[in-house]
Amino acid sequence: MAGRLWVFDLDNTLVATSRSYGCATAKFAILMLGVLGWRAPQLSEIIKLYTEIDNKRTKIYGAARHRFPGSLVVCYRQLCDQVGASKDEEIISQVWQIGEKAFSLDFYLQDQLIPGVEKTLNFLKAQGDDLLVLTKGDPLVQWRKWTGYNLGCWFPSAKEFRVVRWEPRAGYSGDKGPALAELRKKYPERKIYMVGDSVDSDIIPAVEVGVIAIHIPAWSKWSWRSEASPLPEGVILLKKIADIIEQYESTL
Repeated sequence: MAGRLWVFDLDNTLVATSRSYGCATAKFAILMLGVLGWRAPQLSEIIKLYTEIDNKRTKIYGAARHRFPGSLVVCYRQLCDQVGASKDEEIISQVWQIGEKAFSLDFYLQDQLIPGVEKTLNFLKAQGDDLLVLTKGDPLVQWRKWTGYNLGCWFPSAKEFRVVRWEPRAGYSGDKGPALAELRKKYPERKIYMVGDSVDSDIIPAVEVGVIAIHIPAWSKWSWRSEASPLPEGVILLKKIADIIEQYESTL
């Protein structure tokens, strides 16, 4: 009999992606304090303005990799307009480079998986279970994470590491549902689990197609996400990913 099939979300489930954006945003804000000098707003006001800009652009561009550095540049331009400072093309270039570092391979190579991830994936693999990642985002960025976090140890190819392109259009924001439905149809007798932090992106699509859903809330949440939908009945709620090991036989 085939083992269980585990489908994992990537961002903020296996890797703490929001941290890389936070580091870049902090560097940008500090740069603005220096560039604008005595005219600069408070640090919190700079970050608030950036957040408002990026939230709006996320609804337009989704996870396209130009969105984040572009939001920082728009923020710089608006700050200049607010305080009456001239815009400097060299600063614009510098701001763009700061934004791109949020999803650079160098950052991922120096970062680590969320605590408990490696232990859990190794445990599941030792049980003879199959592992798969199903993630939304810019394919280039997501594959950089695959390389930087050495995810090929558990997800060796595009068969096991699947990226759903996220480009909002006419209300569409990338959907994991069809991929989960395909797996459910292909393996009707197997236990299939979807593990993720997002109720709307991971949990509800899994429940709708008969896949067992495991919700592990992220420590840090994306600011652009509106209030999440209620957690459906029957969903397994865990505090951390390593809880999968503890509950493998008793609950799962």
